[in-house]
Amino acid sequence: MTRQNLTNKLLAVLIRAQRVESITLCFSETHREWWLYISHADPELGVDLCTERGAQRRYKTADIPLHLLNHLGYQGPIKLDYLSAVEITEV
Repeated sequence: MTRQNLTNKLLAVLIRAQRVESITLCFSETHREWWLYISHADPELGVDLCTERGAQRRYKTADIPLHLLNHLGYQGPIKLDYLSAVEITEV
């Protein structure tokens, strides 16, 4: 079963419906990029926030995704996950 990409619009719907369980802001030391991992209650949607074209949405700084979550109305906790270069190569 292929999951539908999770876009900003769909994330906003999940937030309004209170279907978001948790959000993790992840950082890759290797690529020096941030991305959002969204745990939610819809099994038909992916867990990574994506662009409209389907690529995983990546950010150069942490303030942009945090501002986006605030703009979409998310008020829950946000976890941080830091992936070192060693951890990424071990996966």
